[in-house]
Amino acid sequence: MRNLRMNHFLFALVLLLLPSLASVANACTCGGVSPCEAYASASVVFVGRVTEASLKSTPRSFPANSVSTTLINGGVLSARFKIEEAFLGVKVAQIEISGEGTTCDFPFKSGERYLVFAYKNAQTGTFHTNICSGTAPLAESSESVAYLRSVAKRLFGGTLSGEVFREVHKEDDVVPEPISKTEIILENGKERFTGLSDANGKFEVRGIKPGRYRVRTLPATNDSHLDPMATEPRSEWELDVPAHGCVQTWFAVRPGGEISGRIVDSSGTVAEDIYPELLVSSSFLFANSG
Repeated sequence: MRNLRMNHFLFALVLLLLPSLASVANACTCGGVSPCEAYASASVVFVGRVTEASLKSTPRSFPANSVSTTLINGGVLSARFKIEEAFLGVKVAQIEISGEGTTCDFPFKSGERYLVFAYKNAQTGTFHTNICSGTAPLAESSESVAYLRSVAKRLFGGTLSGEVFREVHKEDDVVPEPISKTEIILENGKERFTGLSDANGKFEVRGIKPGRYRVRTLPATNDSHLDPMATEPRSEWELDVPAHGCVQTWFAVRPGGEISGRIVDSSGTVAEDIYPELLVSSSFLFANSG
């Protein structure tokens, strides 16, 4: 890992540029999505069996959660499901789920069982999914189903999870070093939620009421996945917390400042042959004259 910060920047840049190259892409490319992130983005979530699969003529659009895709000719793949287990937004025995007319459309097969994460089109009232949304054959979804079944036992609200670390220079590499006992604080004037990172730098804040929050850490960090394109260090970010599911992120301490001055002895005389060295201890810097 030559430069952790540069990797973050390049990844964000790729996410911005690839959709503009969709016209030359031949397939669908997706970023990874965890079960709780898929749950947070969905309007309906269920396990069901496909009773009918067909092509329909419906408006087409690019899925928001794909990195790259292309429109396809012909109709949009549509599947009718018999609901077997509902997790979110489903109060009927059958439901129709459509693709979006792109290479990201999910290839449902009649008679097969799937775990479906879908969203509702506000203009048409129809439900849509794609291969980037977390939808998958039921046989491949044991982890996601286990998570969804556990959701009912948790507190109401969204979850913020992730890790806290500092970037440490080791020879020519920059590596992440976990930071424990860091408080993660979310505030919006009315509500305040906090969490604490563990020995591995991991944290999870549950039961957060949905809404927009200011987020910071204590001790302070200066970089976060919440704004990977930031050109200057920050100490606070903004975050939209969903009503269910999670947002995953990281907070980092990234070296980038500088100090200047002179070293004198007890009489005020400028010291000679002194080579200062900065040592990191917790969140404080100490000068070592060596």
